[in-house]
Amino acid sequence: MGDDGNGRVVPLHGNGRSKHPASNHAAAPVTVESVSSPLADRIRELAGIHGYTLRGLAKAAGVGENVVLQLSAGNTKAPRRDNLILIANVLHVDPMELLELAGVVTEDDRWMMARPTFQEFVMSPHLPLTFRRRRILIDLYESWTGGPGGSSGLRAR
Repeated sequence: MGDDGNGRVVPLHGNGRSKHPASNHAAAPVTVESVSSPLADRIRELAGIHGYTLRGLAKAAGVGENVVLQLSAGNTKAPRRDNLILIANVLHVDPMELLELAGVVTEDDRWMMARPTFQEFVMSPHLPLTFRRRRILIDLYESWTGGPGGSSGLRAR
């Protein structure tokens, strides 16, 4: 099966018949009813921008073709988060965008996205520290994590 670019599945063979000689009845094309949804519209838009057919997007993301067809047709009420993240990575978009459009963002996701980095926290004007003390905290953090300016980290002796 292939797609016609509008999310509908069509036979790959022009006559619509099965390749197997024992089965000579006409195969009816399978269609996917399209329901407009922000997620479906965005997936189709991004696939087009990046030059993917829906089938090609599925292959590149490593998900089933039916997954992409159903998502792009707006036919999934609770899509799997891992599939959305794989698709978002192929389409070069922040996975949170697709997760939000699908309505599957958890409180943990929101917290992780809003949580500042250690450096942002320490440099926050709400923290009553001098600039020198802020730098000391950042240097200490980076020495432990091996971050910028840090070495391989402090070791217990």
